[in-house]
Amino acid sequence: MLSTVSLLKHILQSGGLNILARDAYCEMLSVLCLRSQSVLSMKVFNTITNSEPISRNQKSLSEYFTAKNVSQGRSPFVATSSPRYSPANIGMSGAGCSSGSQDYNLSCHSPSATVSVPSHIFNLAAAHLSVTGHLFHSLDSWRQADSISEQYREFFDTVDRRAGSISQYSSMFGVVEWAREGLRLLKSSKGRDY
Repeated sequence: MLSTVSLLKHILQSGGLNILARDAYCEMLSVLCLRSQSVLSMKVFNTITNSEPISRNQKSLSEYFTAKNVSQGRSPFVATSSPRYSPANIGMSGAGCSSGSQDYNLSCHSPSATVSVPSHIFNLAAAHLSVTGHLFHSLDSWRQADSISEQYREFFDTVDRRAGSISQYSSMFGVVEWAREGLRLLKSSKGRDY
C-alpha cells in the first residue's frame, strides 16, 4: 500500500498533474488520485494502529509523560509558556541530539532550555509521529480533493451514481471501482466543460 501511495504522490507532483493546474481534465484526474491516496493512507494508518506493538507503545508513552508531569507537579495538559520551547519545536530543531547516549538531549536556542528524554521514549515518540503522519496525509488529501471537486460537482455526482460514493473508510474494491468509473467517464468526456 505504501508504494501505491508513493506512486500517486509522484503522479500528482509530476508536471502534467499539478493540483493548481487550470485544465479541468487535470483537476478531475487530481481529485481521483487524491481520493484514492486518502483512502490508502487511512488503510495504512488503521492497519498499523490496530497492531499490538503500537498499542503498547502508546501506553508506554502515556505512562511516561503522565508520570513525568505528576512527579514535576504539572498537569500533562497545560501548554508551555512559550511556543518557541514547545515539544514540537524542540523536536524539529534536532539540535543537540546525541545518539550514542542513553538519553537524547534536545536543546533550543537557549542553553537553559534542555530536555532529557530516555532513548526508548524518543524512539517510541518518533514511531508515533510516523504513524500519525499517515492519518494527517489522509485527511489532507481528502480536503484537497474536496476543494477541487466542488467545481466539478456534476462530474463527481455522475461517478458516485454509477459506482457508488466513497469515504475514507471505503473498501479497496469500492475505491477501485469508483476510480475506474471516474477514469472511464473522464476519458469519454475529455474536452467537455464542467
